[in-house]
Amino acid sequence: MADITFTRAFGTDVAEFSTPYATATVSFFGGQTLSFKPRDGEDLLFRPAEIDFTKGEEVHGGIPVCWPWFGACGEPGTGKHGFFRYSRLQHLETHWGNESARLVLGLFSSPETEAIWPYSFEAIFTIRLSDRLTLELTQTNTGDKPFAVTEGFHPYLRVSDRDNVSVAGVDGDPCVLATDGVPGVQQGDYKPVPNGSMVFTPHLDTHILRDPGLKREIHVKGTGTKKLVVWNPGKFGPGDWQNLGAEDYRHFLCVEPATLFRDAAVTLAPGETHTIRMELYATPIA
Repeated sequence: MADITFTRAFGTDVAEFSTPYATATVSFFGGQTLSFKPRDGEDLLFRPAEIDFTKGEEVHGGIPVCWPWFGACGEPGTGKHGFFRYSRLQHLETHWGNESARLVLGLFSSPETEAIWPYSFEAIFTIRLSDRLTLELTQTNTGDKPFAVTEGFHPYLRVSDRDNVSVAGVDGDPCVLATDGVPGVQQGDYKPVPNGSMVFTPHLDTHILRDPGLKREIHVKGTGTKKLVVWNPGKFGPGDWQNLGAEDYRHFLCVEPATLFRDAAVTLAPGETHTIRMELYATPIA
């Protein structure tokens, strides 16, 4: 039987999911998934030793949700990755059955959000757990003027060693290294660069992170987004990445279904709705 229980952890309210196949932990702060662990395997998500949502900083790890802009695609002077990830979400619905559980959270426009981004909206975030994890963000323009969004899921996928993994499903895709803007075309599987973001225009909706060290493949399926970002910060100095430890960069790779840059933004007219979705699961490497 599946179940969802609620508790306090990391300075915020969290939901603990349990199904016959997997467990997961989701924070009400930003809807950030902090763990997704199959019953017979290791956690698919990287979570650093230090997580404290009371600091009001971005927490590197798990799966942050980036909205209504991704990366530095907001207006000049705004922070990275939007304000959804810094907001406490409202609990709207909880459902569970024999094999799956579902939690629905929401963020709605308010004087606080309109001071940052002057539009009316509702953003409904649904988390489903069965033998896989599915995240779905549905955005609706509830105002009287159009707005444009960039968006995405930012999963920190746990790996044995960043230098010994690859991403399949991008062969032949147009790509650009975000740090230099030079376009190219991917040949074969992608091996992560030492640091920075490679942005692909994908022809497939599912990509596979292959990790021989952990003897598994993590499948990342994204729908409703226009790009795929593969990112790792590389080696960094003390304090450069808030809650990350000095060697943590070796143990994650972000494979992110997203929409960026600003020229790829999705525009919603008054009353229009747009949904993005990501599905994660793992299979063993023989």
